[in-house]
Amino acid sequence: MSAPRSAAGAAGIFLAALLCAGCAAPQQPRIPNANWSLLGADPSPQDTALQVGVVRADCAGGKTGQVTGADVQLGAQQVVVGVFVEELAEGAYSCPSNDTVPYTLELGEALGERELVDGACLEAQYESSPACGNGGLRYQPPVN
Repeated sequence: MSAPRSAAGAAGIFLAALLCAGCAAPQQPRIPNANWSLLGADPSPQDTALQVGVVRADCAGGKTGQVTGADVQLGAQQVVVGVFVEELAEGAYSCPSNDTVPYTLELGEALGERELVDGACLEAQYESSPACGNGGLRYQPPVN
């Protein structure tokens, strides 16, 4: 293979790699960008999935958008859940309350006797928001 031909081939592979980089699924934000609350009755210790209502934490003209995932941190005393919604396009948005989007939250194991905490409320930019009262505590098991 000649040098110009191998250089052209390498350039083609590089160009294809750059173009495909944009094909991947969008990355989630680095910190949770939505708050959540339990829908329905309090969970039981056996629950491995919860029905929650998700609301975008930032101004978005009243729209929460699609839930893209959750980060579940299982601790001995708490389960901290950060929820992510799709990124907003650049621009200015009004600040009415955003709509609530139902979402099934998979814990990965039984809740047990642990607290549930909204992970967005542990972030400096959201911790003082009205949705983060009581430190983002969403559920506390009854004391026996």
